Amino acid sequence: VGDGSEKPRLVELAQGVSTVRFLDSLPKREIPEVVAAADAYAVTLRDLPLFQGAVPSKLYEAMSAAKPVVLAARGEAPALLAEADAGLSVPPEDAPAFAEAVERLIRDPEMRARLGANGRRLVEDRYDREKLVDRFETMLKEITPHAIG
Repeated sequence: VGDGSEKPRLVELAQGVSTVRFLDSLPKREIPEVVAAADAYAVTLRDLPLFQGAVPSKLYEAMSAAKPVVLAARGEAPALLAEADAGLSVPPEDAPAFAEAVERLIRDPEMRARLGANGRRLVEDRYDREKLVDRFETMLKEITPHAIG
């Protein structure tokens, strides 16, 4: 679902493969329905220094929807995924490793459920909007006790 610089090449590579479908971009409000329909979520970043500190929003979307993730990235994103135990991480641009991770998830529905639940738990515990606002307000009161009533 969506677009990207590699989409035309991927569409061409998938010609004749009946198990692969490409959909155009959707409005943001429709994305939760697409994520909910998936068995797992793929999150990929190129192997570039620029992405070492990146954590794609798609990773949070997948974890929020209790979906296991196959992540191809370096840096902060695989560290977060490992901390949450919410998916399988492979080196970026390593197609055989990525395919093996997908096959592992296909073969093990219990692992898919466990990884998905773990991701959801991390998002609820650490990234819930109300909890983040409360923590931010507490920090502000600590550093500016007289400025905030």
